[in-house]
Amino acid sequence: MSDQTVLDQFGQLIVRNVRDEMIVWFDQTATGIRRDIYSRYLLTRLQSLSPECLDFIKELLPTLVDGTIATFLQQFDLEDRLRIEMRTASGTFIDLNEVTEGLEAEYSFPEGWAVTFSHQRPDTFRQEAERQFNQSSKLSENETHDK
Repeated sequence: MSDQTVLDQFGQLIVRNVRDEMIVWFDQTATGIRRDIYSRYLLTRLQSLSPECLDFIKELLPTLVDGTIATFLQQFDLEDRLRIEMRTASGTFIDLNEVTEGLEAEYSFPEGWAVTFSHQRPDTFRQEAERQFNQSSKLSENETHDK
């Protein structure tokens, strides 16, 4: 199994078990499917909002979840004392920090894990990632022209 395959398996695990699960949790809460006490409390609060406000929250949620995951992964890129290892099918461990230029980039690039593996509103992430990527490219371009 290649290092890239193991890295992508990690990305798929993060996207499906964290990103998508949180979006599903919110959607189930907002539609009354979840019946625990806290979800019922949130539902009453959500029902008091205007439809436009609720739509905005639904649109904003993936961005908040993606930002949280990306910031968390970035800590592993910035802090040498933090490592993420994943066990392969053969039982050996691969240090994921060593097989990528950056875990946060693997998640956040326009064709990164969030877009590739998500089943919950991946287009929201793709649009935001492309916007930020294009904006940073323009900033870099302007800095080059200014010199």
